Amino acid sequence: MSKIVSAVITTPKGFTDLTSANVTATFDDGRTERLFDFYHDEIRFTEAELVGLTEEQAHELKRTKDTA
Repeated sequence: MSKIVSAVITTPKGFTDLTSANVTATFDDGRTERLFDFYHDEIRFTEAELVGLTEEQAHELKRTKDTA
């Protein structure tokens, strides 16, 4: 299973802009995928917590944070 080697977290410019943010990851096999969207006023992600995870683990992290 491929692991994330870098991630870009894109958020709206203003905190009051409630459009969703997203995470795009590059994997050790060279592919880049948009993993998921999230509401930046509810949860946050950092590149450091995503690097080293598989795609499945990243989605599980999102589910965990989204239900906490």
